[in-house]
Amino acid sequence: MNGVSIGILSAYARLVRLPNLLIVALTQFFIYYSLLLPALSLHNLSPLLDDWHFALFVLVTLIITAGGNIINDIVDCQIDLINRPQKVVIDRVISKFKGYQLYWGILLIGLLLSVYLAIHVGNIRLVIIYPIAVTALHFYSISFKQKVLVGNLLIAVFCAGVAGIVWFAERQIIEELGRMNSEIASRIQLIFIWYMVFAFLSTLYREIVKDLEDLDGDQAAYRTFPVVHGEKKAKVFALTIGLALLVFIIIMILKETYLFSLLAVSLMILLVCLPLLYTIYKLLKANNTSQYRHVSQWIKGIMLGGLMVLLAMVLNT
Repeated sequence: MNGVSIGILSAYARLVRLPNLLIVALTQFFIYYSLLLPALSLHNLSPLLDDWHFALFVLVTLIITAGGNIINDIVDCQIDLINRPQKVVIDRVISKFKGYQLYWGILLIGLLLSVYLAIHVGNIRLVIIYPIAVTALHFYSISFKQKVLVGNLLIAVFCAGVAGIVWFAERQIIEELGRMNSEIASRIQLIFIWYMVFAFLSTLYREIVKDLEDLDGDQAAYRTFPVVHGEKKAKVFALTIGLALLVFIIIMILKETYLFSLLAVSLMILLVCLPLLYTIYKLLKANNTSQYRHVSQWIKGIMLGGLMVLLAMVLNT
């Protein structure tokens, strides 16, 4: 494979945000194989989705995520030339036409897979979830992100839904587990709730900080929180979310002690709480793009840390 081919493949990997897709897949596999299956097997219960169909289920989630990333880059290519020129691939390495081809192509594959999965589980009405998710992310790129907080909240809900959709898919068998062993079922549900709230708040925190980072470019086209309300109020709002996340974590550790092993608590402190305090401190002092970008990258690390805590929690269940 020559250098040109490698460069094109790298551009496509950046377009779909390959590292983010891997995180989405790992999250769902962690929850399914480390949390749900051991508890179900212990009580001789079988999940609705076997290994093959769960892999297809994860693939559909990845297609929805990748599609949202692609359409966002296509729509934002001119703004991104201001905000992050070094990362732009649309109209540089990949044409808009090829970008749209990839977008509609993978969405069609995802639709076919979602129909197949709905038929497999015997509930064709579940097919509606796919177009709702795809349409929401499409309108995020062309409309919602131009409205104050609407786009930020949508992305935060979607990130929380990465774990939540697994819960939804297997909700009937989890209810059956609850009738057999309410304690283990409650523990599983609390872990889902913990991670979904963590994912929502940490994503929203990063979304507002990213809007502060992109303030110069966004002023020309978008009505983000910093554009409408100013940098100072946006910083206060972001700090409030960061503190709310910290308070939520502390309350969960103190109130639901049985959920957290010593390893989980240690990882929580080292990978989440201390970095979170650091981002709050740096955000208080930040006043330019590079400083906001630094905070944003640290928050991304906190989100990865939360995934490590999730793994430690499910291993303790």
